[in-house]
Amino acid sequence: MHRDKGFTLVELMIAISVITLLITVAVPSFNATIMKVRGSSIADSLITALHFARSEALSRNQRVTICANTDTDPASLNYPCNGNNWNSGWLVVLSSDNSVIKYWPINSPGAEIKLELQQPPLPNLPDDVLVVYNAHGEARINDANGALADDLSNAIEFSTRISNCESPQLTIERLIEVKSSGLIKVTRVDC
Repeated sequence: MHRDKGFTLVELMIAISVITLLITVAVPSFNATIMKVRGSSIADSLITALHFARSEALSRNQRVTICANTDTDPASLNYPCNGNNWNSGWLVVLSSDNSVIKYWPINSPGAEIKLELQQPPLPNLPDDVLVVYNAHGEARINDANGALADDLSNAIEFSTRISNCESPQLTIERLIEVKSSGLIKVTRVDC
């Protein structure tokens, strides 16, 4: 007796329906994982830059600035810090001569990064918001003229998130608090 090898139509339909069910369950979970990784990546990059700037200020015994930059070639500018749009990337700059020490571009679409000053909030942040670490590793926020560099000792807070975050239980948003002492605290927040 000769038996045919292969699947019957019923077996094939059952296999396809099981695979379809698995895909419909796995894809949303996979998208959530990708969003979490992108959100963490942006926050980690900013935290790394803040630690790097503080370390450079301490090791060089000079003021070091971290600032937003929207130019793709920061070395081409005389004054590399331009504006409050942290969504495109940031620079670590030596304050004494405005030389760029390191540039962090943002390669994640939908990145939203905001800088705020904790209590008391400033009515209007300057056009070029800078975070300056002094030679003791203390953080201050100021503008391009250095107007607020040494007289403001309140904490600075960045919030990083990915836009179009649909699910409130995805803790994608990160609050990065930079204390005036230079220490950094990170909190996960639902989006």
